[in-house]
Amino acid sequence: MSKPTISPYILFLVILLFGGALLGYIDYLIKQNAIKERATRLATVNRAARQEIELGFNNFASFVSGVKAKIDEHDSIPSPQELQTYMVSQVGNLNSIDKFAVSFLNQDHIFQFTFTEKAIDPFDLRGVDVRKIRPNYNARKMDSLMATGEFFSRYLINIVEGWVALPIDFGVVKNGKPLGYMAVLTDFKSIANKIYNPEVEKEFVFRFVTRGGYDLDRERVYDDISIFNPNTDKEFYKNYNVPLSDYIYSNASFYNIDLKIGTAYKEPYKRSWYVSLMLLGWYATLLIFGFLSIRQGFAAKRYATKVREQKENLSRVMASKNKLFSIVAHDLRSPLASIIGLTDLLKEEDFRDQEIKEVVNELDHSSRNTLALLDNLLKWSRVQTGDLTFEPRMTNLKKLVADSTKVSEGAIQAKDLELVVDVPSHINVEVDENMMSTVIRNLINNAIKFSSKGKKIIVSASEVEEKVIVSVEDQGTGMSAEDKETLFDIQVRTSKMGTEGEPGTGLGLLLCKEFMETHNGEIWMKSTLGEGATLYFSLPKRKPNS
Repeated sequence: MSKPTISPYILFLVILLFGGALLGYIDYLIKQNAIKERATRLATVNRAARQEIELGFNNFASFVSGVKAKIDEHDSIPSPQELQTYMVSQVGNLNSIDKFAVSFLNQDHIFQFTFTEKAIDPFDLRGVDVRKIRPNYNARKMDSLMATGEFFSRYLINIVEGWVALPIDFGVVKNGKPLGYMAVLTDFKSIANKIYNPEVEKEFVFRFVTRGGYDLDRERVYDDISIFNPNTDKEFYKNYNVPLSDYIYSNASFYNIDLKIGTAYKEPYKRSWYVSLMLLGWYATLLIFGFLSIRQGFAAKRYATKVREQKENLSRVMASKNKLFSIVAHDLRSPLASIIGLTDLLKEEDFRDQEIKEVVNELDHSSRNTLALLDNLLKWSRVQTGDLTFEPRMTNLKKLVADSTKVSEGAIQAKDLELVVDVPSHINVEVDENMMSTVIRNLINNAIKFSSKGKKIIVSASEVEEKVIVSVEDQGTGMSAEDKETLFDIQVRTSKMGTEGEPGTGLGLLLCKEFMETHNGEIWMKSTLGEGATLYFSLPKRKPNS
């Protein structure tokens, strides 16, 4: 009964749904990761902006401290020209200050002198009461400052010079008597410019808020007091349609000033078109892959079924062939054995006719070769069908060689060959005697076949580490390197005629290889064409596979 199969359309639908869900999940992960990266970058930019502003504040405070120290060195207040020269020389050491304005006001809050880095009293303020130009001026606070000589930083203000000014004031006291106070101002723009660069400006907008809640930018403070600067800052946050909820804030503190610095992206998060295209392309690839995989899977299944059927048919054919070999070899063996028995009797007769003797010898030789071939064929078929039983046991190698060579004595005498057996008597091996006798007999018969009359065949054995190596050496015709490569390949016919025209099939050496593999051994040849050949086989000292 065949197993139920799933329709390829259902599988494709499952892949379609799974792919869609997976695509949505990947899209969600990409979006969350992008939002997280944007939040991290926003916090980094905001922190860097706060650090730059605080660094500028601190540089300005150091600058003003130098001015106060310069004034304290004198018994009287230095002239505006002297102070201007000193301060211009100090500005070159501070990269966040490029302009300043200084005013000295007496105890009645009247301007005594003013100067900038470029001019003395550029706005003609000498003798003017500061309360007339700054309605929110805190005279009481300034009176307290004059008495102590301490530093005081007022809120950021618009000044007549057209700046957003960052002021630091300190009282001037000489010989214990307050003389007034010095107001030193710098342009906030020179400090704020440090946080703007092309990359940051392209992506981010900044918002600056005073402690009183007033907005400011690099050109103006929006505090409902007169604005003297006609210029506007194109980067003012209200020029961008960014919700206030998108800003993150940090505080830059400076004396009694707290400046809130907000940072936001100019544009909201938008998924990149190439990400969408990539996901859609991936989804399309998944669908195509799924469809082709299902199609290929069903094709492979049909192919596997066909291959299995062909394999079963081939197995039946091979089994029939091997069975036929076995039957033919077995049925032919008996009449051949009878012919060999008859030739043995005929060889004992004293024939006067030499031609008859030669015929009898040739018949005997051919019958024995044919019987050997049938024996090999019968054993080969039994190996292929798995009917050959492997029964290893401890055997004396020298006795096994002696018993195996008896069958070949007639062929050795017929060619007038000398067989030398150099096998130590103490070597014992665990082998299947029938298989190993077949191996030795085939190797000796091979040596006889390719040996000329009067030559020598040497069978020797030695123990090398964990192996016993047996060799059969002849002084025959040898073999070329090309023939050696295919000697044990069943797909290539390598058998050649012997020195006296003895035929062969090459089946004997193939059978030897099968039997050696059964014993966990190896078989190989060393030969030079025209100089004889040596066939080796090795046996492990340990027990072979059973």
